[in-house]
Amino acid sequence: MRLSMMVLYEFLEKNYSWIQWSGTEEFPHLKGVIYYHGVEQLKEQDLLYVGCLNDMKEEVEKGNGFYGICTMREKTGTDYIKRQKSQKILYISEDDSIPIVCNKVQGLFLYYQDWEEKLHKALMNHTEIEMLCKLSGHIFYNMIHVYDRNLFLLGSANEKHSEVIWEDDKDTGKKVLSMETINNFKYEKKFKDTMSTRGVQMYDDDFSPERVMYINLWEGDQYVGRLCISETNRKFTMTDQEMAKNLAEYIRCSLKWDNDRNDQESRILESIFIKLLDDKIVDEHSLSYRLNGYDWKRHDRYICIRIKMDERDFKISSGEVTCHKLEIQFPYSFAFLYEESILMLVNTTKMDTQLQKFYSSFIIFLREGVFKAGISRVSDDFFQIREYYEQSNIALEVGQKADPMFWCYKFEDYVAAYVLIKGMKGYPARMFCPEGLTKLMAYDDTHRSELLHTLKIYLESNMNIAHASEKLYIHRSTLLYRIERIQKISGLDLQNPEIRFRILISLHLLKYEDIQ
Repeated sequence: MRLSMMVLYEFLEKNYSWIQWSGTEEFPHLKGVIYYHGVEQLKEQDLLYVGCLNDMKEEVEKGNGFYGICTMREKTGTDYIKRQKSQKILYISEDDSIPIVCNKVQGLFLYYQDWEEKLHKALMNHTEIEMLCKLSGHIFYNMIHVYDRNLFLLGSANEKHSEVIWEDDKDTGKKVLSMETINNFKYEKKFKDTMSTRGVQMYDDDFSPERVMYINLWEGDQYVGRLCISETNRKFTMTDQEMAKNLAEYIRCSLKWDNDRNDQESRILESIFIKLLDDKIVDEHSLSYRLNGYDWKRHDRYICIRIKMDERDFKISSGEVTCHKLEIQFPYSFAFLYEESILMLVNTTKMDTQLQKFYSSFIIFLREGVFKAGISRVSDDFFQIREYYEQSNIALEVGQKADPMFWCYKFEDYVAAYVLIKGMKGYPARMFCPEGLTKLMAYDDTHRSELLHTLKIYLESNMNIAHASEKLYIHRSTLLYRIERIQKISGLDLQNPEIRFRILISLHLLKYEDIQ
């Protein structure tokens, strides 16, 4: 394993009474140490040469570009070092002989080499990430956590009490962040900002009493997980940052192998779905073959659900977490990210419960995750998925405006509203109302009466006096009086079915006017 001069500096600083170095953090490139015997050796740029200043002085002053450790007396060393420009030489006190210094430094190289060999062996044996964490416990002496893009805990070491809440997932047996914790992160801007970072980063917030050093794990532009090391036992060092990069790379490779094996089939099916949604040609045989892998058929009964996500969800990558949770809780479903939302396909033919019970459980899921969803009608042809996706879009779009306190919206409940809204084309609803109805509205405004509401209930009750008066909580004679007043003020013939139809359409237009 190659080390940087910064790692060597921090190690020597603990072992010697005096040390000087004018360099800065750099890429690890040194592979070992060698006892300096003369200028003829200075050929290897990836070796560290150790000797006393008297022996190395001429080559140091020439600036030959080699990396080295020079032992010297502190009193004579300070003034000398100020005159030198090389950032590749570490100067230490003459506490030990050169062979002992060499042995100590070589021991450091062997220490980290042994660690890397164990990580490599574990990776080649496809050992779980938990083992990679355990093998690294003595390197960091701090708590280690690794979780994937679905916020499942993949491994840990040096654990102690933590403010982060993990709960048991009954279906997988793994630890996973609770929905409550995920929701907290959604509204924490500082945490959301961490989801796009690369390389070693530091984080501290109100959720954790310690600083956290973390590295996001990426496959190209795809976020796949995170390595977290908490400052629980000792302060972080620059060496910790360098070693965290090394560990993160092994974890990333392990995740890639696992994801490649697990995601291949689901990604193929997802790509076919997206082709259908984008109105592209899909081979029927290929679709049927992939559906058979899920024990699904083209002509099973399906519903399409669009779950709205906002920027907070994408910032903390909770979209894939939610997809996974949906498939676990509702095993007859398939969920994936599409057009800044989650698209969920539910095979109702395979359900082991009634559709209404599914809706009840699904609403609870939405409420816990603070989501909204639009639900299509039931389809019996998978090739019509685009049509039913549009239904879920319409339901979500109209439902959120008409009934903002609801968690989910069924297309069937908002068809009329959608058609009427599109028909108005942005014009005021009064423009389409019968003249008599506008007179009645003006009368209500002037006299603070409720004749329009009375008319609405009366017509919705099919002009049944008993039913309408019961809904209005008034006596039937009062209702008869109001109907007489309505007809006199409006001049509308309520016995004419065409007039009644126009009035009801107008009342719906007035109701949905604000949704445009």
